[in-house]
Order: sequence, then C-alpha cells, then structure tokens
Amino acid sequence: MIKGIVTAVNNNKAIILKTDGTFVRMQNKNYSVGQKITFSEKVYIKYAAIAASFIFLFSGVFSGYKFAYTPFSYIYLDINPSIRLDVNIFNKVISVNPLNSDASELIEEFKVTDKHIDVCIDNIIAACEQAEYINESNTDVEIDIMSEHMSVSEYINSISCKYADTLQMSVRNVSEEESRQADDMGVSVSQLNAIKQYTEVFGGELTDNVRNLKNVSKKKIHKDIEDKKIKDSYVSEEETYKNNGSEHKPQEKSLPRQNVSEYDKTINHTQNSDRSESVKPNKQTDKETGKIEKTEQNENVKNEKTENKNKKDKQPSKNEKVKNK
Repeated sequence: MIKGIVTAVNNNKAIILKTDGTFVRMQNKNYSVGQKITFSEKVYIKYAAIAASFIFLFSGVFSGYKFAYTPFSYIYLDINPSIRLDVNIFNKVISVNPLNSDASELIEEFKVTDKHIDVCIDNIIAACEQAEYINESNTDVEIDIMSEHMSVSEYINSISCKYADTLQMSVRNVSEEESRQADDMGVSVSQLNAIKQYTEVFGGELTDNVRNLKNVSKKKIHKDIEDKKIKDSYVSEEETYKNNGSEHKPQEKSLPRQNVSEYDKTINHTQNSDRSESVKPNKQTDKETGKIEKTEQNENVKNEKTENKNKKDKQPSKNEKVKNK
C-alpha cells in the first residue's frame, strides 16, 4: 500500500502527492484536499507530466507533507505493554508501534493512533487501566524521550503532572544511540537496559536474552536479578567457610538488628551486675566487725570502772582522817 495526500480535486479525478515526492492522478472517491489516503499501486495512473507544473505551486504543500510524515521525536512508554510513539514536528503522533505482545493486543483493541501526544498518551493509559495492566499493585509508567527539541520533554513533563496523584510516572531523556540500539533490537530503551543488566548477571548473548525476555515485564526481570545476586552471595560465603575449614554453614539471613540489640542489652546487664557485685559490701563481715567493736567498747568501760574503784579504795575514810589528827 502507498501513502499520499490529496492536493487537488477536479470532478472525478484527484491529484495525489506521494511520500516520494511524485504526483499521481487517480479516480476521485469523494476525496477532499489535504486528506491523507492509502492506495494500491494498481489503482492509480502515473501523472508525471503534471509534476513539473505543480512543483512551484505545491512546494509549500510538499514541505508541509514532509514535516507531517517525518518523525522528529520518539517516545517510549513502558507499563507492561511497551509502545513507541513516532512524533512529527507538530507534536502529533504519526505512528504507534507495539514492542511486545501485550502492546499488540492493546493497540488492536483500542484506537490510539493519529492523535496529538497528550491525547495519545491519555488513550494508552486509559486502555491499560481498562485492560488492568494498571491496577492497585502496578501504577508504574516509564516514559523515555529521544528528541532534539527540549520542548517535547517539557510537554511530556506537563502531561505527567496530572497523573502525579494516581501513577508513579517517570520521564527521562535518552540519547539517539540508545534509541537506535533499542529499535534495532525491537524493544524499548528501558526494556533493553533491564535485559543488559540481566545479561551481566546471568550471562548469555544479549540478542538471545532480548528474544527470550522481550515479553517479560521489567519488574519480573529485576526480581530475577536480585534473587540471583542474593543466591550468589550466599554460595560465595559458603565456599569461603568451606575453604577455611569451618564446619558451620553461613546463615542465609543475617541476625536482625533488634535481636542484636537485645543481645547487647543482655551482655551489658551482666557486666553491670558483675561490677555491682564487686563493689557490694559484705554484710557478714560488717556484722562481725561491728561485734568486735562493741566488745572492745565494753572492755574499755569495764576497765574504766575497775580503775575508778581502785582509786576509791586507796583514798582514806573520814574517820581515819579525824583519828590521824
């Protein structure tokens, strides 16, 4: 099929400007000027003679046609349906390309083409919500932009703001090289990055992994990567224990911090108790010491009484004093 735009209508004939810049005349089927059509090569009559006369007249039309059908930006949406939007200089979507099986089914069921960027993105999100790709457990929407015009990024960011309360939407710019490589692989930029990480961990050829993981969600890919890293870490630790001659295998999960804290508390309590015992007075010793001190006091008192009595006995009585006189 051939694409073209109707440039002139004359009774039962129409002049069509094809994408390669040539003009053709064909049967008018109630076409209107400016209408975009597709047709088979068999149904038109070549109208090369008229082309020269229309070059100057329709040079502006041709330029507009070229801009209208030339992609200036590429927008990748990952929900799990993975879709690439080809956008012209007027920020109008000229092509919607499914990049996995979920996206193919979505596009077949819902009309999302030939719209402005905001309308197209709104339609895709609404379709994903209806098909339950977006639900309570999955509200992530990733948008990658490859464009030479910063206005496109600003435009997409303004679109994402209205979903701030309901979706986890991220927007980022990617390079032309990233976009080209992803297109060559037939996946989105974000999906390709996830598969590259998978290849670093699991090994294998990137092209083989892309083919096998093209229809697998990035969330599942990242989970497999994390599980593999945890398993490899455990195996490495186990090998270290074996090489060191230890009979005890490493525990798969480290001791929770709360248990460690309780352990520390127990150790500190024991140490404090030991300190308390070391400085605690010996009640039995003190009691015995008190008895000794009391006995000594009694002995002192008794000795004092004995001395006083002896002094008293040595002193003469009154009668003896008178007799002596």
